[in-house]
Amino acid sequence: ILPNQLGRGEGGGSGHEGSVKKTAPKQGKKLKLAAWNKGGLNQELRKKRNEIEVFLQEHDIDCLGIMEANLRQGAEEANVHIEGYNLVWDEGRENKVKQNSRVAMYIKNEMSFEVVKKNMEGDLMPEIWVRLGHKGTRRTLVGMVYREHTPWKTKENSSKNQEERLKKWLEARRQVWTGKEEAYLIGDLNLDWIRQGDPK
Repeated sequence: ILPNQLGRGEGGGSGHEGSVKKTAPKQGKKLKLAAWNKGGLNQELRKKRNEIEVFLQEHDIDCLGIMEANLRQGAEEANVHIEGYNLVWDEGRENKVKQNSRVAMYIKNEMSFEVVKKNMEGDLMPEIWVRLGHKGTRRTLVGMVYREHTPWKTKENSSKNQEERLKKWLEARRQVWTGKEEAYLIGDLNLDWIRQGDPK
Protein backbone atom coordinates (compact mmCIF):
# COMPACT_ATOMS: atom_id res chain seq x y z
CA ILE A 1 0.00 0.00 0.00
CA LEU A 2 1.49 3.30 -1.07
CA PRO A 3 -0.35 6.30 0.46
CA ASN A 4 0.00 9.72 -1.17
CA GLN A 5 -1.24 12.68 0.85
CA LEU A 6 -3.54 14.93 -1.13
CA GLY A 7 -5.52 18.12 -0.43
CA ARG A 8 -7.71 18.74 2.59
CA GLY A 9 -11.49 18.49 2.43
CA GLU A 10 -13.93 21.28 3.20
CA GLY A 11 -14.77 22.10 6.80
CA GLY A 12 -12.11 19.82 8.21
CA GLY A 13 -8.87 19.78 10.08
CA SER A 14 -6.12 17.22 9.89
CA GLY A 15 -8.70 14.43 10.03
CA HIS A 16 -10.19 15.49 6.69
CA GLU A 17 -7.12 14.90 4.54
CA GLY A 18 -7.55 13.00 1.32
CA SER A 19 -5.31 10.06 0.52
CA VAL A 20 -4.81 7.60 -2.28
CA LYS A 21 -3.92 3.95 -1.82
CA LYS A 22 -2.61 1.80 -4.65
CA THR A 23 -3.40 -1.85 -4.09
CA ALA A 24 -1.58 -4.52 -6.00
CA PRO A 25 -3.66 -7.62 -6.79
CA LYS A 26 -1.69 -10.71 -7.79
CA GLN A 27 -3.05 -10.40 -11.31
CA GLY A 28 -3.43 -7.48 -13.66
CA LYS A 29 -3.35 -3.74 -13.10
CA LYS A 30 -3.20 -2.02 -9.72
CA LEU A 31 -6.33 -0.59 -8.14
CA LYS A 32 -6.20 3.06 -7.16
CA LEU A 33 -8.52 3.67 -4.19
CA ALA A 34 -9.18 6.88 -2.27
CA ALA A 35 -11.40 8.15 0.54
CA TRP A 36 -12.18 11.83 0.94
CA ASN A 37 -14.25 13.72 3.48
CA LYS A 38 -15.81 16.47 1.39
CA GLY A 39 -18.54 17.24 3.88
CA GLY A 40 -19.63 20.20 5.88
CA LEU A 41 -22.80 21.61 7.34
CA ASN A 42 -25.62 21.33 4.76
CA GLN A 43 -23.12 20.75 1.96
CA GLU A 44 -24.86 18.52 -0.55
CA LEU A 45 -22.94 16.35 -2.98
CA ARG A 46 -24.07 18.43 -5.96
CA LYS A 47 -22.25 21.47 -4.51
CA LYS A 48 -18.98 19.52 -4.39
CA ARG A 49 -19.20 17.80 -7.75
CA ASN A 50 -16.85 20.07 -9.70
CA GLU A 51 -14.04 19.81 -7.16
CA ILE A 52 -14.48 16.04 -6.93
CA GLU A 53 -14.36 15.74 -10.72
CA VAL A 54 -11.04 17.61 -10.86
CA PHE A 55 -9.67 15.37 -8.10
CA LEU A 56 -10.68 12.20 -9.96
CA GLN A 57 -9.15 13.34 -13.23
CA GLU A 58 -5.90 14.66 -11.75
CA HIS A 59 -5.20 11.47 -9.81
CA ASP A 60 -6.84 8.92 -12.15
CA ILE A 61 -8.79 7.30 -9.30
CA ASP A 62 -10.48 3.92 -9.89
CA CYS A 63 -12.74 4.14 -6.84
CA LEU A 64 -13.35 7.20 -4.64
CA GLY A 65 -15.36 6.98 -1.43
CA ILE A 66 -16.97 10.23 -0.27
CA MET A 67 -17.85 10.77 3.40
CA GLU A 68 -20.48 13.34 4.40
CA ALA A 69 -21.86 13.18 0.87
CA ASN A 70 -25.30 14.41 1.98
CA LEU A 71 -26.88 13.05 -1.16
CA ARG A 72 -30.57 13.87 -0.91
CA GLN A 73 -33.12 11.24 -1.82
CA GLY A 74 -34.55 11.98 -5.24
CA ALA A 75 -31.61 14.18 -6.23
CA GLU A 76 -31.35 14.62 -9.97
CA GLU A 77 -28.64 12.34 -11.27
CA ALA A 78 -27.41 15.04 -13.64
CA ASN A 79 -26.46 17.19 -10.63
CA VAL A 80 -24.06 14.59 -9.24
CA HIS A 81 -23.03 12.68 -12.37
CA ILE A 82 -19.35 12.75 -13.34
CA GLU A 83 -18.42 11.71 -16.86
CA GLY A 84 -16.59 8.39 -16.92
CA TYR A 85 -17.79 7.26 -13.47
CA ASN A 86 -20.65 5.30 -11.95
CA LEU A 87 -22.13 6.53 -8.66
CA VAL A 88 -23.12 4.18 -5.83
CA TRP A 89 -24.56 5.39 -2.52
CA ASP A 90 -25.88 4.23 0.82
CA GLU A 91 -29.67 4.53 0.81
CA GLY A 92 -30.13 7.18 3.49
CA ARG A 93 -30.20 4.83 6.45
CA GLU A 94 -28.15 7.14 8.66
CA ASN A 95 -30.59 10.05 8.68
CA LYS A 96 -34.18 8.83 8.60
CA VAL A 97 -35.57 12.38 8.83
CA LYS A 98 -33.67 14.05 5.99
CA GLN A 99 -33.22 10.71 4.20
CA ASN A 100 -29.85 11.74 2.86
CA SER A 101 -27.02 9.38 2.08
CA ARG A 102 -23.92 10.16 4.12
CA VAL A 103 -21.64 8.02 1.97
CA ALA A 104 -21.23 7.68 -1.78
CA MET A 105 -18.72 6.08 -4.09
CA TYR A 106 -17.55 7.04 -7.58
CA ILE A 107 -16.31 4.04 -9.59
CA LYS A 108 -14.60 4.39 -12.95
CA ASN A 109 -16.73 3.10 -15.83
CA GLU A 110 -14.01 0.81 -17.07
CA MET A 111 -14.05 -1.10 -13.79
CA SER A 112 -16.04 -4.28 -13.38
CA PHE A 113 -17.98 -4.12 -10.09
CA GLU A 114 -20.95 -5.34 -8.10
CA VAL A 115 -22.52 -4.01 -4.88
CA VAL A 116 -22.27 -6.52 -2.02
CA LYS A 117 -25.59 -5.92 -0.27
CA LYS A 118 -25.13 -8.64 2.35
CA ASN A 119 -22.33 -6.50 3.82
CA MET A 120 -24.64 -3.50 4.13
CA GLU A 121 -27.32 -4.99 6.37
CA GLY A 122 -28.38 -3.17 9.55
CA ASP A 123 -28.08 0.44 10.71
CA LEU A 124 -24.81 0.34 12.62
CA MET A 125 -23.15 2.94 10.41
CA PRO A 126 -23.27 4.29 6.85
CA GLU A 127 -21.25 2.02 4.55
CA ILE A 128 -20.87 0.78 1.00
CA TRP A 129 -19.29 -2.52 -0.04
CA VAL A 130 -18.37 -3.38 -3.60
CA ARG A 131 -16.40 -6.11 -5.31
CA LEU A 132 -14.41 -4.53 -8.12
CA GLY A 133 -11.46 -4.87 -10.42
CA HIS A 134 -10.17 -3.99 -13.85
CA LYS A 135 -12.00 -6.01 -16.48
CA GLY A 136 -10.37 -9.36 -17.05
CA THR A 137 -8.66 -9.38 -13.64
CA ARG A 138 -9.53 -10.76 -10.22
CA ARG A 139 -11.93 -8.62 -8.19
CA THR A 140 -11.17 -7.19 -4.75
CA LEU A 141 -13.64 -6.49 -1.94
CA VAL A 142 -13.68 -2.79 -1.00
CA GLY A 143 -15.64 -1.37 1.93
CA MET A 144 -16.16 2.34 2.54
CA VAL A 145 -17.47 3.41 5.94
CA TYR A 146 -18.20 6.71 7.66
CA ARG A 147 -18.95 7.03 11.35
CA GLU A 148 -20.48 10.27 12.57
CA HIS A 149 -18.56 12.41 15.05
CA THR A 150 -21.10 12.41 17.87
CA PRO A 151 -22.21 15.30 20.13
CA TRP A 152 -20.37 15.93 23.39
CA LYS A 153 -21.91 14.66 26.66
CA THR A 154 -24.95 12.97 25.14
CA LYS A 155 -25.72 9.62 26.72
CA GLU A 156 -26.74 7.94 23.48
CA ASN A 157 -23.52 9.04 21.76
CA SER A 158 -21.00 8.63 24.56
CA SER A 159 -17.57 7.10 24.00
CA LYS A 160 -18.75 3.86 25.60
CA ASN A 161 -21.72 3.76 23.25
CA GLN A 162 -19.39 4.37 20.30
CA GLU A 163 -17.19 1.51 21.46
CA GLU A 164 -20.16 -0.86 21.71
CA ARG A 165 -21.43 0.23 18.30
CA LEU A 166 -18.03 -0.47 16.75
CA LYS A 167 -17.86 -3.92 18.37
CA LYS A 168 -21.30 -4.80 17.00
CA TRP A 169 -20.29 -3.62 13.54
CA LEU A 170 -17.04 -5.62 13.58
CA GLU A 171 -19.00 -8.70 14.60
CA ALA A 172 -21.65 -8.08 11.93
CA ARG A 173 -18.93 -7.92 9.26
CA ARG A 174 -17.00 -10.91 10.61
CA GLN A 175 -17.21 -12.69 7.25
CA VAL A 176 -14.98 -9.96 5.78
CA TRP A 177 -12.23 -10.23 8.39
CA THR A 178 -12.26 -14.03 8.58
CA GLY A 179 -12.76 -14.77 4.88
CA LYS A 180 -10.09 -15.66 2.34
CA GLU A 181 -11.03 -12.86 -0.03
CA GLU A 182 -8.68 -9.89 -0.36
CA ALA A 183 -10.44 -6.89 1.20
CA TYR A 184 -9.69 -3.22 1.77
CA LEU A 185 -11.48 -0.89 4.18
CA ILE A 186 -11.41 2.85 3.51
CA GLY A 187 -13.23 5.75 5.15
CA ASP A 188 -13.37 7.57 8.46
CA LEU A 189 -14.33 6.16 11.86
CA ASN A 190 -14.12 9.40 13.94
CA LEU A 191 -13.70 7.39 17.13
CA ASP A 192 -12.64 9.44 20.19
CA TRP A 193 -11.01 7.17 22.76
CA ILE A 194 -9.76 9.95 25.09
CA ARG A 195 -13.00 11.87 25.58
CA GLN A 196 -13.37 13.00 29.21
CA GLY A 197 -16.48 13.38 31.37
CA ASP A 198 -18.76 11.00 29.51
CA PRO A 199 -22.10 10.28 31.18
CA LYS A 200 -22.21 7.11 33.24
